[in-house]
Amino acid sequence: MAIVILAIALPPLLFAFSEGARDAVLAEKQTISAFLAQQKLEEIVADRHAAGRGYGYLASANYAAESPVAGFASFSRSVSFSEVQAADLATAQSGSGYKKAVVTVDYTGPTGSYVLTCVFCDI
Repeated sequence: MAIVILAIALPPLLFAFSEGARDAVLAEKQTISAFLAQQKLEEIVADRHAAGRGYGYLASANYAAESPVAGFASFSRSVSFSEVQAADLATAQSGSGYKKAVVTVDYTGPTGSYVLTCVFCDI
């Protein structure tokens, strides 16, 4: 009787433990991604306000894609910039004085991504 009860109860119990472990890994990956995106955005903000760099320095060419990110083998990071209209901060407009920076961190095992966006102005 005990073997039958264990045979019925054990698979769902093991499934619950495996789901919990998978969720813990996913939460850790998402947290690391958020920190890596914030780190890159802080670097961009520092460049924006640095003497000799400024608004004109904010271009994708100045921020090489990292795959993998140093010290984080399962993470890659990229930065893109686009000039946008002041009215909606989404529609592309060259020479508007507003640049949208998008920092994307991708990860594997489980696979996912984290995107952080910030707008800079030329004032």
